[in-house]
Amino acid sequence: MNDDTSTTNSGEAAETRESKTKRPANEASRREVLKRGAASAVTVGLGLAGPAGAASHGHSGEDSDEYDHSEEADVVLRNQMTDGTTIMVDEVDVPEGGFVAIHDTSLLSGAVVESVIGVSDFLEPGEHEDVEITLFDVPGAQFNVSALQETQALIAMPHRDTNDNQVYDFVTTAGEEDGPYVRSGQAVVDVGFAVLEEETPTPEPETPTPEPETPAVTPTPEPETPTPEPETPAITPTPEPATPTPEPETPAATPTPEPETPTPEPETPTPEPETPTPEPETPTPEPETPTPEPETPTPEPETPTPEPETPTPEPETPAITPTPEPATPTPEPETPAATPTPEPETASVEFLNQQTDGSTITVEEVTVPEGGFVAIHDTTLLEGAVVESVIGVSDYLEPGTQQDLEITLFDVPGAQFDVTELQETQVLFAMPHLDTNGDLVYDFVRSNGTDDGPYVRDGQAVIDVGFAILQ
Repeated sequence: MNDDTSTTNSGEAAETRESKTKRPANEASRREVLKRGAASAVTVGLGLAGPAGAASHGHSGEDSDEYDHSEEADVVLRNQMTDGTTIMVDEVDVPEGGFVAIHDTSLLSGAVVESVIGVSDFLEPGEHEDVEITLFDVPGAQFNVSALQETQALIAMPHRDTNDNQVYDFVTTAGEEDGPYVRSGQAVVDVGFAVLEEETPTPEPETPTPEPETPAVTPTPEPETPTPEPETPAITPTPEPATPTPEPETPAATPTPEPETPTPEPETPTPEPETPTPEPETPTPEPETPTPEPETPTPEPETPTPEPETPTPEPETPAITPTPEPATPTPEPETPAATPTPEPETASVEFLNQQTDGSTITVEEVTVPEGGFVAIHDTTLLEGAVVESVIGVSDYLEPGTQQDLEITLFDVPGAQFDVTELQETQVLFAMPHLDTNGDLVYDFVRSNGTDDGPYVRDGQAVIDVGFAILQ
């Protein structure tokens, strides 16, 4: 944490603590930049001065070891989803014990006490992880709400227990007791974005996809139903030829050539051909019919018996044909459902706290999978000024990841400004935007938000927050 403490006890302690966190090098540097930048921004609001800030908590220049020990205070507040009633501090180090308070951005306007909207219970000296803090429940403070009303930036700040009563008295005493931990005269702070949990409409459109699959399965049993139907009439006609045996008197002897043609036709309607088949056989032995008439009917029923055996396999063939048909549409809905999922999840942006002359800002890294822009919004975005909050935008970015993008402020197509640079240290937001109309020009402001909207993830705009600290 300190630049020249490699030979001091505090430096060893800091090195030990650094190894415990096991953060990647780039993440550790990110946290250090965030803390330095946020501390510079908050110093104006708290009215802290280096030695005075330290001395006000009982430290003198002679007690260097104790002063160095106090400089190990640290806090990590990451961007997170919340229901608005609680916030989670990832890590906090209070070497002499104390609390970790949550301030809203009114702290930047000088509301040092009034900005406190949450505080932890008393924390024993040392490091603590995953400290859950209830919001709008602070000793000595009164609130008109019990939960966050909108997505916003919050500031985590470790506080001392200066009167050793294990109660947070900073608000009750108007800032005289339980002040913040300081490092080099600046409050130890970190900033994070509290994103309100919205309703979850995203999975709802996925529900109708299985609905068309149900009717596709329904017709499959329909072809199977008629299969038993031909079997029933095949048995019924067997007694019928027995009855018409005395009916050869009719002039059916003349149409002997006619039944030969229709014989292939009745193969489909199995019950019909059974009746005519005995008719042609009857006329051939007509001259012999008067003497052996009783003997002729006996072989006749034997002939139709094999005939019903032939149609039985025929209905089995169409029953097999329709089964593979419903299998074809099932994979079709799966293909489009998988395509859109990964696209919005890849967009990301990293925006660090930084020093600036007020005319430009640098975005450390941005990923725009379909190309687009990265816009800079001021805090009026939190008040609903989605379009008017844009104060800077990059040139068109090709699809992929870009690093170290310098963006000129107060130069946005379609926007007019009264200033050309930032007037004070303030919170800014970096937001990747799509190029929805494909013209390679940022039209979000000019179209009043109709074109070139932001990349979204889980129904929320992809953003990162950082402090722009005037040099």
